[in-house]
Amino acid sequence: MDDGVPGAAGHADTVAALERSRRWLAEAQRLAAMGSWEWDVVSDVVTFSDELFRVYRLDPATVTPTFETCLALVHPEDRDRAREAIGAALAIGGVFDFDHRVVAGDGAVIRVRARGSVTRDAEGAPLLLVGTAQDVTERVAIEARLQESEHRLLEAQRVARLGRWDWDVRTDTLTWSDEMFRIFGTPPAGLVPTVDGYLARIHPDDRGQVLQMLADVRAGREEYALEHRVLRADGEVGWVSCRAAVVRDDDGVEVRIHGTATDVTERKTAELSVARAAEELAEQAAQLRRLAFTDPLTGLANRALFHERLRSALAARHEGGVSVLLLDLDDFKDVNDVLGHHVGDQLLVEVAGRLSRCTRPGDTVARLGGDEFAVVLRDGDHGERVAERVTAVLDAPVRLGDRQLVPTASIGLARVGRDEQVAADVLLQRADIAMYAAKRGGKGRHEVFDRHMSVAVLARADVEDGLRAVIERDGLVVHVQPMVDLRRRETLRVEALVRWPRASGLAHPADFLPVAERSGLVRALGQQVLRTACRELGGWLAADPRRSVAVNVSPVQLREPDVAAAVLAILADTGTRPAQLVLEVTESVFLEAGPRVVAQLDELRAAGVRVAIDDFGTGYSSLGRLQDLPVDSVKIDRAFVQQVVRGDESLPILTSMVVMAHNLGLDVTAEGVETPVQAARLLQLGCDHLQGHHLARPVPPAELSAAVAAADDAVRAAARGAGRPCRPTVLLVPAGGRVDPAVPGALLRAGLEPVESGAAEGVLLVADDGGAALGRVAELRASPWLRDAVLVVVCASADRPTRARLLTAGADDCLVDPGCPVELAARVRAALRTAAR
Repeated sequence: MDDGVPGAAGHADTVAALERSRRWLAEAQRLAAMGSWEWDVVSDVVTFSDELFRVYRLDPATVTPTFETCLALVHPEDRDRAREAIGAALAIGGVFDFDHRVVAGDGAVIRVRARGSVTRDAEGAPLLLVGTAQDVTERVAIEARLQESEHRLLEAQRVARLGRWDWDVRTDTLTWSDEMFRIFGTPPAGLVPTVDGYLARIHPDDRGQVLQMLADVRAGREEYALEHRVLRADGEVGWVSCRAAVVRDDDGVEVRIHGTATDVTERKTAELSVARAAEELAEQAAQLRRLAFTDPLTGLANRALFHERLRSALAARHEGGVSVLLLDLDDFKDVNDVLGHHVGDQLLVEVAGRLSRCTRPGDTVARLGGDEFAVVLRDGDHGERVAERVTAVLDAPVRLGDRQLVPTASIGLARVGRDEQVAADVLLQRADIAMYAAKRGGKGRHEVFDRHMSVAVLARADVEDGLRAVIERDGLVVHVQPMVDLRRRETLRVEALVRWPRASGLAHPADFLPVAERSGLVRALGQQVLRTACRELGGWLAADPRRSVAVNVSPVQLREPDVAAAVLAILADTGTRPAQLVLEVTESVFLEAGPRVVAQLDELRAAGVRVAIDDFGTGYSSLGRLQDLPVDSVKIDRAFVQQVVRGDESLPILTSMVVMAHNLGLDVTAEGVETPVQAARLLQLGCDHLQGHHLARPVPPAELSAAVAAADDAVRAAARGAGRPCRPTVLLVPAGGRVDPAVPGALLRAGLEPVESGAAEGVLLVADDGGAALGRVAELRASPWLRDAVLVVVCASADRPTRARLLTAGADDCLVDPGCPVELAARVRAALRTAAR
């Protein structure tokens, strides 16, 4: 029969078609890394496709798939989830689809997406479970990387405060990134972004710029960038840097506008702060320039601007040349001292106004400092007329409060012609010379410079040059003059007096100190004198800690900011104890003392240096301020000492000065003692020290011993002449025992002078018992100042052997519980008399 042949051919075609489908399916699975499987639930037979073996990396020859084998391949952490998914599919039908990890045959962990469906019988029982497993490891990794990149981008935008926005122009829909919401301080849930809402959050002053930029973009501009302010939800104003670009379709129609907004508030705030600071600095610089060239009190030009204007005038001289007037107010210091600095300042302001009215617009009126003014006249021919006008204008009363003053000035005038070559400082120096000539001529007048006036200046220059040279070679010498302690009747202090060896002889300070102060040499001079005095008197000072040296300090030197440090450094270098230095300052220092001068003196006194007011009584206000000044003693000016002629004068002022100083706890020295009568009377008045030629003249340090002996003898003679015998001194030394407060008075009534330190003719050692006194007796006898003193020991208790040991150790007398202070004083007095015999 022929029917079978076509049937066989058709079957072969069908088989071939199925084989092609199988191959295509296998290739498709390979390309998709997707294997298929089926599980005959009834027979529990599991079949894997070839690709599934490859996905799971299993060897078909060694692995027989089963349901448990499949579950065992699932990663332990995902196994329960896989079992639940398959179980749910078997129980309730439908399909399952889940991703999970698989531990492949080679141990690698891969990501697999499993999908499957259940076939059931008529009663709904599961018959067959068919599914696929696709290796999605690479896709998951890519998605993870994309997610990480997105996260990093969002984090970078957050850190950079960079927000993104997108405006769909066709639907008028605005989309913001999370950072945009943060920039505006609004949570995403609390705001639906709109274009109108965005514009409403732009600062009103910047809204027009943003609208204009948007209009420009929509008109054809491809992108824009703009910084503007925004209003945050919390009411604060922030700054954003906004960039945007337009997206168009193929026909050029705008579709979207998208861009970024960066929060630049901190940068803009910093920039604005810098800009404001720059403006403030510019204003301060301008203010500083005004201050640098303007006198703050009078508003006139200051010294710096004066010199600039003078140089400018000399460089552009006209036919009449240039004139300079230098003015110094007469007796202005008295105004400050008597009426106070506030009145003095008012007077300076008044004078400044009057001077300004005497000059032309092109001229310069300046205050050079203190009470010194200067004028630059660009037309030098008018110099004398201006000087006469100034003199006349100043000679008119001015009422300051309840006071009426008539200011006058000494005026120096110097002129230079158009062709004369004279430097600015030389011209000013000539005016200065003429001004001093006017002052010497009677004040309230002017003088015109002529070359003969330079002779005095040359003399001062010669002094200055010579002084500078002698200071540089350390050539100044020091003479010393004893200052006798009247209570102890011995010289314990000397004054160091500087001398300048010149060809004509020794020059005294009055000959060169003013030049030193004016030239600025006084600082070096003062330091050299102090160092020389400490060095040359080192041995004399070291022999007795009570001894000291007094050194004069110039007011100019005291105004130096480091004078205290310099003095203490010299003391340290020379090994001199600060307590052995007395600095003598004139009371004029305190009339003008600012806080810095007082602070310097306080620092020195805190270190142990003592301060004395020299020439006391010659000032105007120191009497009232004495109790507030940082001083330890006063030195009465010789003018008061010279009032003693016969010795019986009443001397109320001198007496009051001594009493007042003592009441304030200050030591009193009288200087300029020239006669025995003066010495005796000053001793009667209660002065503590005497100094003067009657006692001893200033001598070189090598002759100090003879000068001291002569001064001490002169004081003893004065004491006898004054009817005041010198009292023997008794040093009170407690050694664990208490000195009865009545003892010092008893000693005084017995004709003795109790002292608490230093050398003495007698020593009263007070101890609880003899044993405590034994050690102190040896110490006292070892002292060079007490080796020969009469030593009386007072004990509350001491047996006979202890008293004997005390006498053997060096005590002259030993009393046990003497009881009455009068009896004790008598025993001390008797011991001193016995020793004197």
